[in-house]
Amino acid sequence: MYVGVTKQALRSRLRFGWKASGRGGYYGYRFRHHVKEISLWVWYAAEPSLSDQDLETIEAEVVHLVRLSGQWP
Repeated sequence: MYVGVTKQALRSRLRFGWKASGRGGYYGYRFRHHVKEISLWVWYAAEPSLSDQDLETIEAEVVHLVRLSGQWP
């Protein structure tokens, strides 16, 4: 499970996390070595008035709900 916010194109963000080789210290998504298929759920914030703090709050609430449901390691 991964929950996160990105301002870059989703395609670029996923490719960066999936293809990382460790150069520069980033090894990418750990789960990529353990799965053959993933599901992707995307929420797009179309409100231009949402601040970075608003988005981080929403992200934290989603993580909290996922943990409560027992789906977080």
